[in-house]
Amino acid sequence: MGRRFNTAGPCRPGIDYMIPAVSRLPDAPTLIDQDGYFVVHAPRQTGKTTTLQALADELTAAGRYAALLVSCETGRAWGDDIGAASRAILDQIRSAADDTLPADLWPPAWPVVSDGTLLAAGLRAWAQGCPRPLALFIDEIDALRGQTLVSVLSQLRDGYRRRPHDFPASVALCGLRDVRDYQVAAGSDPSRLGTLRAPGNRGVDQGAGLGCVHRKAAEGVTLVLGGDRRQRGEVRAPAPRRRGPLLPCALSPFNIKVESLRLGDLTPDEVRALYGQHAANTGQTFTPDAVQRAITLTAGQPWLVNALAREIVEKIAVPVPEPITAEHVELAKERLIMVRATHLGSLAARLAEPRVQKILGPVLTGDVLTIEPYDDDLTYLRDLGLIAPTPPVRIANPIYREVVVRVLSSSVQESVTADPRSFIRSDGTFDLDRMLVEFTEFWIEHGEFLVSGGSYGEAAPQLILMGFLQRVVNGGGYVDREYGVGTGRVDLLVRWPHTGDDGIRRLQREALELKVWRAGRPDPLRAGLTQLDRYLDRLALGTGVLVIFDQRPAAADIAERTTITRTTSPAGRALTLLRA
Repeated sequence: MGRRFNTAGPCRPGIDYMIPAVSRLPDAPTLIDQDGYFVVHAPRQTGKTTTLQALADELTAAGRYAALLVSCETGRAWGDDIGAASRAILDQIRSAADDTLPADLWPPAWPVVSDGTLLAAGLRAWAQGCPRPLALFIDEIDALRGQTLVSVLSQLRDGYRRRPHDFPASVALCGLRDVRDYQVAAGSDPSRLGTLRAPGNRGVDQGAGLGCVHRKAAEGVTLVLGGDRRQRGEVRAPAPRRRGPLLPCALSPFNIKVESLRLGDLTPDEVRALYGQHAANTGQTFTPDAVQRAITLTAGQPWLVNALAREIVEKIAVPVPEPITAEHVELAKERLIMVRATHLGSLAARLAEPRVQKILGPVLTGDVLTIEPYDDDLTYLRDLGLIAPTPPVRIANPIYREVVVRVLSSSVQESVTADPRSFIRSDGTFDLDRMLVEFTEFWIEHGEFLVSGGSYGEAAPQLILMGFLQRVVNGGGYVDREYGVGTGRVDLLVRWPHTGDDGIRRLQREALELKVWRAGRPDPLRAGLTQLDRYLDRLALGTGVLVIFDQRPAAADIAERTTITRTTSPAGRALTLLRA
């Protein structure tokens, strides 16, 4: 069986192409040697499980540790039943040890103790009987909720002082978010893994991170972090009327961590190395342009890097030894987006969440982002991998950027009845002028209705045009989109490949800039013309289209204010101006 690009589950050494674990988590071995308890967090499908399993295998093989990766996923179903969840986790530990460790490192029979100390007692017995220090990687820790999560974290904290002889020498908690954000309030919104809330929220916020207490609550309400509520006779305090910010609390069920490691995306060199493994294994190379295009489209997101290559090698099935080109990468990208592969589908499902809309709305419109100082919605989107990990706020990579717009404009695409073939001229080029005319007709008839509905209302005009354009371009060309917080615009580039009468393959490029005129703001025409000049300079194009959507409540009737005219930019370019 040949090696392959894996897009489902952990990678397997010798079977799947993969990057060495130490290169992805270079600080982890040092923390383990220091008997450190630490956190590893990263978005879904970035290779956490693959990397940690490989690291555990390497540590055990080196003979210094008994290193084990275990998942808390089986504890999810038990909710606040601490005993049942703990037994499920211990069962996972035993099963994983039997599968991956030598027999002399297996855990003993678990002690019979109370439900609240099952995990700690089991780990203590194992550490005492094991001839090597234990290094335990606890994956999917954020699958646990409520009292069970608090109990697990508290037991680890209590056992920490007994390491390395009477408790695991090193423990890593692995999940989507940093441990400070893990959800502990039973019954709260499962999409919220934790937040520090700003003024305007009541009482103890049910999405608050561990150890976070509302200012008023801190004045007279005791928050108990463990145990069964009925057994303790705990009474939920009413939400105080006075509002104030959350205060970080010094007490935390996992305040023993020495470091939080974020598993990042693949570097350009790692992408080259991964694709180079395929070349070494099969003799089929990725051209330098193909590798660079993949790096640009994915920004190194591991699932996307593998998915593009798998689509090319297995689905498009470029024959060996034919080299893989940038055109193959472009085609694979379109196919992945069109079928909305599993990872992209799960990402798209997040777009309906209010806290996601709150951040993505300004990103789509180019407005300035305004968030409360203690609001972690931005961190939440970074932990999801939806936006880039560093400022400025922007979609994490061009493929996600494309998916976001296509999902949010899908209803428009379904409503466009124009035949895409009607926009192809006899010489094979794309008729942008005709597209603008037909869009104005569509906008006059449906624009006000479409703008009034939907969850991304502020971005509705831009999404409507992008949906229309995607529908008529789809299948023959590509639409590249640039948008982000604070830009004040959306830039579009239509790339239309075609073959001339002379048989030479050419690429037509058409640039559009979208702006919105809102109440209380000046006409954005002057700023738009200047910005479009800069965009055209960057693209080395001589002409372009400026679209201004007038969304002022006092604006004229939509039919009266929707016009197409010609104008001149400050740099002297002849431009098309669409006011809508």
